[in-house]
Amino acid sequence: MSDVDRFKQAAGELVAEAAEVLDAYLAIDDRMFSWKNTFGWNDVSPLKPLVQPLIERLLAVSKQIKDLQGAAGELPEEIPEKAPLLGLFKVFANYVESLRFAVQTMGRVLEHIETRRLNGAEFKKTRYESDLLIYKSQIDKYQLYGEQLNTLIRQLR
Repeated sequence: MSDVDRFKQAAGELVAEAAEVLDAYLAIDDRMFSWKNTFGWNDVSPLKPLVQPLIERLLAVSKQIKDLQGAAGELPEEIPEKAPLLGLFKVFANYVESLRFAVQTMGRVLEHIETRRLNGAEFKKTRYESDLLIYKSQIDKYQLYGEQLNTLIRQLR
């Protein structure tokens, strides 16, 4: 197996890990924005402890991507796949960071929903709406990087 093939295999494993985190995150997002939660009728406290482990997994993936990116940067210049591989790792790192920020912001939104449910007087609607806008922008960002990442993966096959 060539060095490039090893990098591709390692990237594939990390993409699979990121996909697992994305699936878990989307399940939380679906539950958070279910019609019951929209009206504050449902308890989101079971969802809150699920956020931090996802953040930690994404931090670990991010570190591994950066390690691979550094190692791939040391490949000889005459290897034709070097530049596309480095481009893939750069976009992948941006994707994982954007997804991590979305997950972190989701945690803040869950806090707002829980505050609204438990003590409406302490609920700050403007702060909730601001965090919700940030959350939605992070979703747009990781989706954009995800599209770019998928394109690069297809090109490197």
